[in-house]
Amino acid sequence: MTAVDFAFPLAAGLHARPASLLRDACLPFVATVVFHNLRRRRRAAAASVLELVASATVQGDPCRLEIRGPQEREAEAALRRFVARELPRADDGSPPAPPAAA
Repeated sequence: MTAVDFAFPLAAGLHARPASLLRDACLPFVATVVFHNLRRRRRAAAASVLELVASATVQGDPCRLEIRGPQEREAEAALRRFVARELPRADDGSPPAPPAAA
């Protein structure tokens, strides 16, 4: 088993968009990935967007991805890159807020 530890970076927490991106980052590998919200002591299968969202993860929560399986080393390297580069920008593609009324 290998693990990737990180603080959750998004101000909006772990909602559907970043959960979907995390799930998709895990798909190419023959490995089981379990997401842990260490503060809330909740676990979620990274393959399930609903379980990830239900972890109620908010910005700053200490998190861990536990990886097991034949391709765990490859998955670990890819998920480290995902957590460092892609996850912090997961909300960048959201539509801009409407302008404030004058």
